[in-house]
Amino acid sequence: MNFGNPLFLWSLLLISIPIILHLFQFRKYKKIVFTQTFFFEQTQSQEKRIKNLKHILILSARILTLICLIAAFSLPFLSARSESSSTYQENKNIVLYIDNHLGFFFTDETGENRWSRLTSDAIKLMDQLGNFKRISILTNTSESEYFYRKEDAVRYIQSVKPQLIIPDWNDISLKIIKHTKNESERPLIFILSDFIKRNDNIQTIEVPFIPFLAKPFSLKNTPIIDSVWREPGSDEYQASVLHHDLNSTFVLGSQKRILFSLRSEDFEKRILRFRLPPSIEESHLYLEPESNNNPLLKFYFSAEKSGRQKLLVLTESENVSDVLKQKFSKMQTADVDYADVRKFNPQDIQNYSSVILLNLREISDKIGVRLHSVLQQNGRVLIFPPKDADLFSYNRFLQRYDSKFGPAETGLIHADKIEYRDMLFEGAFKNEIDFPDLPYFSQIYPLESRTYQKILYTLSDKVILAKVQTQSAGYLYVFLSPIDPQHSNLVFHTIFSPLMYNFINNTQTNQKLYHWAGSEYVFIFSPDPIMKDEQIKITTPSGEELIPYQIQKGRDILVYFGKELNQNGLYTFTYSGNIVGQSAFNADVRHLLHSTYTSDELSEMLSLDRLSILSEGDLQNHSTFLSLRGAELWYSLILMAVIFYIAELLLIRFI
Repeated sequence: MNFGNPLFLWSLLLISIPIILHLFQFRKYKKIVFTQTFFFEQTQSQEKRIKNLKHILILSARILTLICLIAAFSLPFLSARSESSSTYQENKNIVLYIDNHLGFFFTDETGENRWSRLTSDAIKLMDQLGNFKRISILTNTSESEYFYRKEDAVRYIQSVKPQLIIPDWNDISLKIIKHTKNESERPLIFILSDFIKRNDNIQTIEVPFIPFLAKPFSLKNTPIIDSVWREPGSDEYQASVLHHDLNSTFVLGSQKRILFSLRSEDFEKRILRFRLPPSIEESHLYLEPESNNNPLLKFYFSAEKSGRQKLLVLTESENVSDVLKQKFSKMQTADVDYADVRKFNPQDIQNYSSVILLNLREISDKIGVRLHSVLQQNGRVLIFPPKDADLFSYNRFLQRYDSKFGPAETGLIHADKIEYRDMLFEGAFKNEIDFPDLPYFSQIYPLESRTYQKILYTLSDKVILAKVQTQSAGYLYVFLSPIDPQHSNLVFHTIFSPLMYNFINNTQTNQKLYHWAGSEYVFIFSPDPIMKDEQIKITTPSGEELIPYQIQKGRDILVYFGKELNQNGLYTFTYSGNIVGQSAFNADVRHLLHSTYTSDELSEMLSLDRLSILSEGDLQNHSTFLSLRGAELWYSLILMAVIFYIAELLLIRFI
């Protein structure tokens, strides 16, 4: 056993006080002369023995109460496997997981760099741990590194840079498990993070660890550009700005050259509007707060116009109203092949990466197989069922995705909620509100599935539009209601156009306005001529060359990549030494707006003692840090002190 606060053990000298009081009775006795004292002497002798026993028991209870209290305040802890403290200090293995997401690169409201503060705390943590046998350092984007000297570990920590990717807690757990599964002794694991609430629950971390809470970051007063897009049919650009004030000023630049500044009068409901100078020839630009020195807050975007996409709409002509035919056959943002399923060869579906099933009474097995192939190739499928859908054929297609339709339910159903962050409605709304104006429907097929996400739904959780998980790179969207005008006002509603635009143009595009770093994308190139064994290469903004996963499909080369990106800026695609495309990537700063776990929440969710959770201030108090390894002893000793004190009171009262 060792003590985190050994100086407090000097308080054991206080035990002498009850002992002195017991040994020396300060009461004065008066002798009274009395005849025939023989029987009194016998009675007095018997009572004296009982009284002495009572005093000894009370004294023991007082001494044990004091010992337990003093020991508790000395913060005792046991070394691993009951070894001596010195042996544990010399042989322990330590794992530091540093959650180096993008938010640590931002300066806080005081102008202090959060990353330098986190690395400083990591180094202080190693100092508090004392000597160690080995220390391992893991981050979001790198494999584990082993160090046997603190100096080497410090140099490595100082070289780590923040990354754009914010992994789920489950991914962090798997990385730690992979690292520690072959350890002969369970290491002491620390996770240093600001504990942003990810998409999954922190309870998915399956290894015991000690949380270290870094100071959370607030974007409240920091001007940030969230997205940039082109106004359809014009040369005007718009930018969505978060957390600006009337004094915010933004600059538009190209490469390292500032083109012009945008003042507060250019704002309209947090929307920044601007036109590019006629002399602009570069394919990408950046937009950023003028007074900001943080390069990662720049928003890079492409100035090239988006290319038209190719879309297949499969339907049965007599089962579709004239309004729907016009809506789906004459889209302005795509080249649409509008085909009757009875005259269409299902094998030709493989020539498309975006497919819509519009009012098909049934989905044949041949079509289902081809649609599955589209999804495996990172394509997208959108299903609009009719009012009299053959549920057996639909469910035969959906069963491979653990989903199925239930019997139709009729009655007026009004959508109440929408998933703003989904790709279909990305950038479609200027503000996120709780109850937006959404379309109505008169019939619905309840969806039974364990692998779907609600996109459009009601307050009673009736799902109208769902994204079904496919376990592949593609996306499957399913409307659970007919959209003919007699059944719904969807095609007349304002959300219909952005829904269709995003479904088509976010599927695969080489000339998209911008992309989010850290997301999966597929790019299609048609180089001429196609050279055998030649691959498309990617050059990052820093000049690094990547060779992504790619496959050849006819005259096209499909390039899959995205999650390995960790830089903002322009990426160049080259084939046989020639540039075949460019695309700009930017971090999705909205991920950094999530709330963070508090120490109380971590304590409850992870079943940890509150003293076992560290924060920046705890490193200044050595005893507080050591107490995390002896929290159970601390509480046990306090409990024992209370028990002995109660025993003392009972002895005084009843004996």
